[in-house]
Amino acid sequence: MQEQQPQPDDQDWLDRVWNFTKRRPIIWGPLILVVAVVTIAILGSQSAAQPIGTDPIRANQPLSNPEQHLHSLAIDPHDPGTIYLGSHYGLFTSTDDGKTWPEPRGRYNTLMIISLSVQPLTGDVAFIGQDANGGDFGQNGVYCSADGGKSFARAPDPSGVPSPPTRYAIVPGFAAHQWLATYAGAGLYATNDDCQSWTRIYPLVHSDALRTVLALPQSHRLLIGGTFGLKTSIDNGANWETVASVQGGVWAMVVSPADPRVVYLTADGGIYRSTDGGATFTMISVNVTTAPFPRLAASGQHADTVYALGGQQQVWVTTDGGRDWSLRSTLTLANPQNIFVAPNNDQHIYVGFFTPATVVASMDGGTSWTAIAH
Repeated sequence: MQEQQPQPDDQDWLDRVWNFTKRRPIIWGPLILVVAVVTIAILGSQSAAQPIGTDPIRANQPLSNPEQHLHSLAIDPHDPGTIYLGSHYGLFTSTDDGKTWPEPRGRYNTLMIISLSVQPLTGDVAFIGQDANGGDFGQNGVYCSADGGKSFARAPDPSGVPSPPTRYAIVPGFAAHQWLATYAGAGLYATNDDCQSWTRIYPLVHSDALRTVLALPQSHRLLIGGTFGLKTSIDNGANWETVASVQGGVWAMVVSPADPRVVYLTADGGIYRSTDGGATFTMISVNVTTAPFPRLAASGQHADTVYALGGQQQVWVTTDGGRDWSLRSTLTLANPQNIFVAPNNDQHIYVGFFTPATVVASMDGGTSWTAIAH
């Protein structure tokens, strides 16, 4: 198609504008700035739009698009059956244990929900969102809800973190409005006001890998584990002590809802248990797989029952407090992200997989499985 040329009136107008600006170079800078701002706004609105073809392709199957990934999974301990999926394109919620997923597309569907947690004291929800297109047009950040996940507010980042910030985990603290967030190359930060303000409670150097954070409300103790081993604080992170009895790097930790004095962790040196609210740990058994379990989930009915993910696709269980472990099943999917136990039934287990994005559930302690989100 031939390019349309300016009509005479249009050409006269363009000539007048050019002659006016040519004689007044002082306005070039503001003019260029205005053009740049408008261009960025247009590009930003385009990037922030839902990418074409990433909605679920089948109704009631939130992960059905082949472009989807599952980054995080959370269960509401106050409301058995409420499940949150943190996907590559937004947040999905089921309130009937995965039987239905009514949202036609995820909330915050321009964001990858890379970390997602439910506060066990209140049922409130927090997540970390990252632009699904790989950019940051002012939407990346920590999002917190104070109404049980009905609405979210984007939180300001802590001052002093590297720019652009790299946020990679958020977990509940031991108070109703407290959350703990990890920033790469900066440290662990705490908020006591639903993510409105932050205080750094543990600095991280680039050689450190912080893998797991656990807050224990009953003992008011914080535990952090990673390549540096296990550290504990009883004064809100003002001071930390190394737990020398735990050997090597720490991979996963979980507190028993059935008995909050009981804490389990996996480390390079083996599987450990505490019976005094995380004050001391004893090695219960050696690692039963070639690498330590990267994920743990504890029963809400029996303090001695814990499930674990191992060997990528294996589901293990102990019913004697970690001394003996049994392989319950080897799943056919790969790249598991999370394992959870239903708060009211420790035979009811959930496992989420990154890709192909799927959540499976078992009603018989991990022997057989059914897909509830795919």
